[in-house]
Amino acid sequence: MIAFWLLVVVALVVYVRPGGVTAADMRKAEADARYFASLPAVDGRVGPPVVAHDHQAIETVIGADLGYNSDLSGFVSNLKATAAKGDPGLSV
Repeated sequence: MIAFWLLVVVALVVYVRPGGVTAADMRKAEADARYFASLPAVDGRVGPPVVAHDHQAIETVIGADLGYNSDLSGFVSNLKATAAKGDPGLSV
């Protein structure tokens, strides 16, 4: 018998602007989504950024296969660091 170990992760990146997200915020979320999709563990599994009904946030869903003995905290840190770059009025 052969056993395969997979660590499949679903990550959510949420961008928040209390006064309401802007068109520039959406462009940033879309650019970040393209970067996330290019990561080898993600391999394109990224949903399009979605604006919340109250227009205070944008959510992006990312799927990743990190495999056995993966660096989950490093993966999450990379996502957070990428999403946090830019306008200081937009929090992640």
